[in-house]
Amino acid sequence: MVTIKDVAKACGVSIATVNRAISDKPDVSQKTREKVLKKIDELGYIPQFMARSLVSGKTHIIGLIVFDVMNPFFGELTAVINRLLRKRGYRLQTCIIDNSLEDEKEAINHLASLNVDGILFIPLHKSAEFASWIKKLPTKVISLLNELDNEIDFLGVGEKEAMETAVGWIHQKGYERLLYLSPPLHWRGNKNLDTIERRLEGVMKASEHLFPGSSLEVRTDEGYLERSREWLRESSQKSAILCSNDIYALDILKASREWGLKIPQDFGLMGFDNIDTLRYLETDITSVYYPVEKVAKAAVECLFSQHEKPIHQRFPTKIRHGESL
Repeated sequence: MVTIKDVAKACGVSIATVNRAISDKPDVSQKTREKVLKKIDELGYIPQFMARSLVSGKTHIIGLIVFDVMNPFFGELTAVINRLLRKRGYRLQTCIIDNSLEDEKEAINHLASLNVDGILFIPLHKSAEFASWIKKLPTKVISLLNELDNEIDFLGVGEKEAMETAVGWIHQKGYERLLYLSPPLHWRGNKNLDTIERRLEGVMKASEHLFPGSSLEVRTDEGYLERSREWLRESSQKSAILCSNDIYALDILKASREWGLKIPQDFGLMGFDNIDTLRYLETDITSVYYPVEKVAKAAVECLFSQHEKPIHQRFPTKIRHGESL
């Protein structure tokens, strides 16, 4: 069995240095830490985490709670967070939840019971009671994407500003009508839709002057595909469909072939998130680029930082120009 002494010898460092590297101590350089962690993987050394946690008071495990894992965006976010944590000698414990508040609280309780050193989660619910319950937990909790409470750390992007830019770009490309698709909005009043609400706010603000009156339509129901086809047939004006995320844009792209329509010849299309899947499409969809790396890095740094006031940070986005507009 490989011992810590074997790892130290292979790295050319002391056993104490290996211990400090594994425990993420500040007096070990990043280069040495990465060298030690790489050698641990190569040799198959299994650190005695339970013994180490009793001494250090840390488990070196971070919890992550996600939903809608069918959306590649969340897979990418999870992968980036995992990579960043591995560099620090931490492991990621992921919980996938359904839409219920009970399941969300159960997942948080489960991670807290494991004495994880922090929890990252995308809140599905929002209320004063829920936020108060979160703040009483002994574990540090950071919300991502959906803001929960002013006293809880939050990392995300400027959703409203991003959509204002997106609508402006569509108008600049000469489109005269705009259909905005955001099916998650049908959960209003039952879910934490902070991200989706802010995106809608951006669309509405920018459209006041760019797509006033009947030149803008917003659909929040699950029958958006049928309505999109009808909407496109109602006018010969240059029309574009903007989606609250790339998954809906992919649905429209697929349906357009069944409708016998071509993009962008017959109508324009734009998504949000710039998921990796878009790179493999025959029609390159224009999308709002979500800085996943920046948000994930800031979240991980927030986990390990000491700060008196809650961190609330929104990163700017940009448009990744494709062929669909």
